[in-house]
Amino acid sequence: MMRIPLSIAIAVLFLSCDRSDGETADSSGTHIDIIGLASTVEEITATSVALQYTYTDVLTDGGSPNTEIWYKKLEDNEWSILEVVLENETALQIEGLDRATSYLVKPVFRVNDFIREGSEIAFTTLPINYTFVREGNPNSVWVTNIFADDDYTEVGSVLTSFLKKDNDSIPLQISVVSKDSLLLFPAIGLHTLFDPLPNYQERLEVSVTLQLNDYYMDNFGTLELYNPIPRIETFSFQKVVDCDNSDKTKLLFQGLFWDASLRATIDFNKPDDYRIRIQNVENTALATPIYGQMEERSDPTLDVDAFLSNNCEEGFTIVEDAPVRNIFHRGSFLWISFPTQLLPEGSYELQFGLLKDGELLEAEPFGFELRY
Repeated sequence: MMRIPLSIAIAVLFLSCDRSDGETADSSGTHIDIIGLASTVEEITATSVALQYTYTDVLTDGGSPNTEIWYKKLEDNEWSILEVVLENETALQIEGLDRATSYLVKPVFRVNDFIREGSEIAFTTLPINYTFVREGNPNSVWVTNIFADDDYTEVGSVLTSFLKKDNDSIPLQISVVSKDSLLLFPAIGLHTLFDPLPNYQERLEVSVTLQLNDYYMDNFGTLELYNPIPRIETFSFQKVVDCDNSDKTKLLFQGLFWDASLRATIDFNKPDDYRIRIQNVENTALATPIYGQMEERSDPTLDVDAFLSNNCEEGFTIVEDAPVRNIFHRGSFLWISFPTQLLPEGSYELQFGLLKDGELLEAEPFGFELRY
């Protein structure tokens, strides 16, 4: 079984001939002196700990000492005893521990009824064994245990994890993909970790926490987040198309618009709906309808290229700009088409929002001039 090293806690103790706590002497005056004893916790897994002890010399006048490792849960009174052969630089292992639990461990040397105890070391077992912690799809984390021995189906539902930025945090949902894989992802509130508008942050690095029982790690991993708030950057193009019933005005904007045209097959950046409208700055009655899902267009099978050029459909479409520069906001171009007679020349603003899991995420309104 492969074990993942976490941290190394070292306690060095020097034991003299004076009696220490827990030492008992018999009438023969037997004593034990361990010169230069050093205790090291080297590797910790979900159910075991690896220890190493080194020393310079063992002095006793009552024969060779028997050696033991005593360990217990932090809140317990009784010690469990493991009889071992404790030689210099001996590597020892305690198995069968509870996951995410704090323990105390110490070496004990015994000659007849005389014992000398080494210093106690505290450690906490892991909540899970893992091999890799890496970014998955944008704004998610994969945890895998390809080489480690564990079964995530037994513990995945009781783990707790957060995304943390300074004093702000949001909870992560944990999905047990298989006995070897976990997927951690935010459900709601992701935008609260970013600075509020109009200060727009496209990306942000945050830490991932992990907690179970006694175990807590505030830097289990790091994740580069993409801001879920859409952004309108530029007004690029205007065109009027001659149609039978009424001319159509087509406008092109560039920015960060989530996935293209609701065609995403992955849910993390697939909006549930859009809220898009153009409104006059001075006269709010001059406005397009609020455009929602593209499927509401009369002919959703119309070719996107046709919509971009000469199609007379009213509504909007979002197009990717290859190569995609932001893998969360894959849509880089927003086309909006409306009856030309609906909006005269003037100052307008584009309002762009989307609904995802009950949250309305809105871009900062974008002002532009409409001229024919």
